[in-house]
Amino acid sequence: MTERDDNLDADVPDEPVRATEGDDTETADSTETGESTEVDEDVGTQATSEEDAAAEPRRRRVRMVLAVAIVVLLTAGGAVFAWQKSTEIPEGVAFQLAGRDVTVDDVELYSRTMSALYRVETPTEPGKRDAFRRDLAKAYAFSLVVQEEAYRKDIHISGKTARDVLSKYIRDQYGEGSGGRQRFLELLSAEGATERAVLDEVKRQLSLGRLFSEVTADVRVDESEVREAYEKRQDELSSPELRKLQNIVVANKRQARAVLAELRGGASFAEVAARASIDASTKDKGGALGQVSAAQLEEDYGKEAFAASKGELFGPVKTRHGWNVGRVAAIKKAETPEFTAIHDQLREALDLEKAVSTWRSWLIDRVLDAEIRYADAYRPSDPDSMPDVGKGMPSVGSSQGDVPSPGGGGG
Repeated sequence: MTERDDNLDADVPDEPVRATEGDDTETADSTETGESTEVDEDVGTQATSEEDAAAEPRRRRVRMVLAVAIVVLLTAGGAVFAWQKSTEIPEGVAFQLAGRDVTVDDVELYSRTMSALYRVETPTEPGKRDAFRRDLAKAYAFSLVVQEEAYRKDIHISGKTARDVLSKYIRDQYGEGSGGRQRFLELLSAEGATERAVLDEVKRQLSLGRLFSEVTADVRVDESEVREAYEKRQDELSSPELRKLQNIVVANKRQARAVLAELRGGASFAEVAARASIDASTKDKGGALGQVSAAQLEEDYGKEAFAASKGELFGPVKTRHGWNVGRVAAIKKAETPEFTAIHDQLREALDLEKAVSTWRSWLIDRVLDAEIRYADAYRPSDPDSMPDVGKGMPSVGSSQGDVPSPGGGGG
């Protein structure tokens, strides 16, 4: 009799067994009624030996497929688990960059350093505070990318250079000698910052300046771009219209109307200003405001002053200082400089604009390559845009000239 494998039988059932001679009950019926069907061992062996032989390769294939499927499921499941585990940001880490964990404490120290150097204040309102924390983490991440790129390009700032720059900053901001240094150290202590962290920030800013210069060394506009900008930026390049104004300020509208009537009657503007104006800074100067542009004036006053003709009175018009009556003493029309007169200045500005654009594109590519990963509480709304954490703080997206590294300079 052929030896049977119980596991194989379970995987691939045999063909139905035939009933013996003289037994009128079909196999299916016997199964349904629970009656057993006796099968002659020799007959069963003879009848199924060929079928078993044919089915054996198929059974082996089934076992192999199942085994492979189990292995794939197990390894795939393990891979998914491992991936999920590997992408989790560890507790206490604000972001990861180039295989480095930058901790929450690192970001906090960076924040205190920014506050000590650049007077960057953390907002107190919860919503703004949350956005500030995220933007600050991004600013720090970007600065570390710049620092790494500087290392790759063999840009190094010596400790002496950083200390010299910091010393100049301390002298400029806190005074000469030991007294100035002591005041600076007291500020660091009050902010919870350290001199080491400040020196690191100075090095980053100086590295940024050198790296910016290297990346943009060959960036220049051509002559056609200068000419095109001159034609398109006439309003921007033109000096605005300027007017010399005289002005009298009084307490209320009734007094302003009385002053206007007196002036229209032929009274001297200077005499009325000296007698009636409550503006101590101009009343003894004939009410002269000097030469001003419309942008320098309060909106309502500016509209009336620049709508009047030379020598014409205008008002009364209310400003935050009181009720005003004015006179246009002189007008200097807006002027657009000749192309040759402004060429060099315009070209320099366009070179800088193009350099900044090139720098930002280059830096964004480096940031994308760095694959910075933020913890949920530190993830900025737009991780790949240039950071903006507030007034006074240097931006890694700025040009070299725009970066207010402490004391300036390089080395």
